[in-house]
Amino acid sequence: MVTIRCIGVAKDIGRLGHCGSRRDVLKKERENYQYNYDNWSSDIKPGEQWAAYAARSRKETQDYIESYPDNGNGEYIYCLIFTEKPTLEQLQKMNEC
Repeated sequence: MVTIRCIGVAKDIGRLGHCGSRRDVLKKERENYQYNYDNWSSDIKPGEQWAAYAARSRKETQDYIESYPDNGNGEYIYCLIFTEKPTLEQLQKMNEC
């Protein structure tokens, strides 16, 4: 199952319980948010276990958002795509040594 959530600040990451594979930054343009083509991702490393990947993915997300040039006035939101379980490709990487 894939879940998409948008958050406004890095402190919200701790409440998100799954791994994020792709993340996008959206900027407010008038009354709507538009993709500004800033994004980042975390890929599972060969041999990395799911729990370790989940923790690293959340940490990388928090670090990225905290370092993003955002003044905290709601001009940007961060769209995070989460998976509860590894994909087949991720399972294969977990089993690589």
